[in-house]
Amino acid sequence: MARRNTLLLRVVSRHLSSVSDNPRKWELYQESWPREKSKVRRTKRFKDFTLHWMPGRDLLKSGSDILVTNADDYVVGNLYYGIENEGDEVMKGAVEVHPAWRRKGIATALYSWAEELEGKTFIPEETHTQDAEAFWKQKNRPFGRR
Repeated sequence: MARRNTLLLRVVSRHLSSVSDNPRKWELYQESWPREKSKVRRTKRFKDFTLHWMPGRDLLKSGSDILVTNADDYVVGNLYYGIENEGDEVMKGAVEVHPAWRRKGIATALYSWAEELEGKTFIPEETHTQDAEAFWKQKNRPFGRR
């Protein structure tokens, strides 16, 4: 049942909006969070936030998730990531950060911790928003360096 909820959340999330500004998307993340907690295998503190890692069975087939919650246990960010081909040394992923919580280092923390956990480097997706384009063009970002 929890796997079905995760898949449903991902499908609904993608259909509601390609960017993270849709309030219903964040309501769905929050509604599913109590069911998802049992999948968390590691946590990490970042400023006033907690990152929660939920590994997929296989980075190629099912990918992995990292959710970010604030002190009130409200989901404020998410990274879903994986690899495209067996043996890849690079990963691709999609970060979403709640509009009210942006520009606080959350996306950077998500990408950086995923690289640390997986031992692979992120590369940007081929298509993304203008905000994501600017994010990836940062010269001093601590992730995505080969």
